[in-house]
Parts: sequence; C-alpha cells; structure tokens
Amino acid sequence: MGNNERMNWDQLRDRIDRNRCGDKVDFPDPAVSPLGTDEEAGGSRTPPEDIAHSAKEQEWQQPERPGGRVPLLILLALLAVAAGVLTWLID
Repeated sequence: MGNNERMNWDQLRDRIDRNRCGDKVDFPDPAVSPLGTDEEAGGSRTPPEDIAHSAKEQEWQQPERPGGRVPLLILLALLAVAAGVLTWLID
C-alpha cells in the first residue's frame, strides 16, 4: 500500500480484524468505540492519507509456519513403521 492511498477507519479496522497486522486471530473484534471516534468527537477528522500511513506502519508479513518439515517427517516415520510391520509379517 502506498502512502498516497486513501483509507478510512473502517478499512483499517477491517485489516486489523482480518489479522493483516499480525497481532490477533482472523475474527471480528467488537470495540468499545470504533477507531477514529475521538477525532470525530473533537471536531477534527483524520486525513485519509494519515490513516493509510498508519496502516502502512502496521503492515505485517506472516512468517513461515513453524514446523514446515513436520508433515514430511511424520510421513517418513509412518513409512518406516509400515515397512517394519510388513517385514515382521512376511517373516
């Protein structure tokens, strides 16, 4: 997302709820007060460019899942057990 993009508080909240910032699960989280409420109550609106800049700072890249080799190791272990059982049954 570029800094020149325009974004509103609802869009930022949606990004947070969908775990695009990396700090929660992908599920809606009802807030006591929606984002931007304080600014609106104070009579000033946050420029969309500032919201987009704030969202850019919160971007998060999902790390690789730990244990990427675990399914392969489990498969190899099961194959070894199956080979052992077959060898035992044949003899």
